[in-house]
Amino acid sequence: MALLFALTLTGCGSDPDSAETQIRAMIDRTEEAAEARELGTFRTILADEFNNRSGIDRKQAINLLRLQFFRNKRIHLLTRIKSLKIGENDDVAEMVLMVAMAGQPIGNLDALVNLRADLHRFDLLLMKIDDDWQIVEATWRRASSLEEMRSSGD
Repeated sequence: MALLFALTLTGCGSDPDSAETQIRAMIDRTEEAAEARELGTFRTILADEFNNRSGIDRKQAINLLRLQFFRNKRIHLLTRIKSLKIGENDDVAEMVLMVAMAGQPIGNLDALVNLRADLHRFDLLLMKIDDDWQIVEATWRRASSLEEMRSSGD
């Protein structure tokens, strides 16, 4: 479920109109929404055609988020981009995103040693639909270790 919490990045590219910068801005907004426990942003970034290999569709993903928000009164995220590959026509992107989720502010990777946090890896397929980047496919799993988070590319 942390899939949608995976939608969090920091930083930005140098060209404000570049696909990478647009994707990072979308992820930043999503991170803020997750920490504020607001579903509205997720309704806009999950494509109508959203699915994953386990058969979870857009409606089910949003319901999983709703459950996460109900169970967790406080949500704090720390994200790292392991890879971001943008297609030739700047209309499709593949992203591997590492996400740590905890009930208190994380700060940095070193702080995770002393916190109880869930670590996840998200493999995302994004498409530019009507001038907005949306997630069309996502798979996720628990990260194998803190070292997997540390080895991220961003």
